[in-house]
Amino acid sequence: MSFRLAQLMVRNLLDLIPNARPIGLNGLFKGVAKLTCWSMASEEKDITHVLVEGIAAAPPDFVDAALSRMESMQSGLFWEVNERVISFDWVEQPLRDEIPRLRAALRRAKSGGNGAVMVALEDAPAIAQDLVPPDPPRTAPTPAPASAPEPAR
Repeated sequence: MSFRLAQLMVRNLLDLIPNARPIGLNGLFKGVAKLTCWSMASEEKDITHVLVEGIAAAPPDFVDAALSRMESMQSGLFWEVNERVISFDWVEQPLRDEIPRLRAALRRAKSGGNGAVMVALEDAPAIAQDLVPPDPPRTAPTPAPASAPEPAR
């Protein structure tokens, strides 16, 4: 399941990269980066490979700035007009410790390849399968056929 999630997240990230504005790319990128930190900490090498290759396709300045914010964030809470929320940049300490390893893995991915993303995405479905079938369409009750009028007497 985690491998499939990694594939789908990277596919979506790769679809966004060419035309997305940095603010739009930020949310998905942070999810991919956090999943990558988890997979590295858990020694999930196949998942890590897919995620690192996907991140390596993002603009390097964007990646570096995003990882720097994630690495330096000391508290995940901040005030948003009238409520406390969790910052996208927040990564809990055990996973934050993986960011230097992620940076090293990205350097290896950039130097080891020809710039092409070699992520095994062929198994990831282009359209998500609906695991919960939709309710059958509700049909209005059919009115009973009108009876023929009785002849006048």
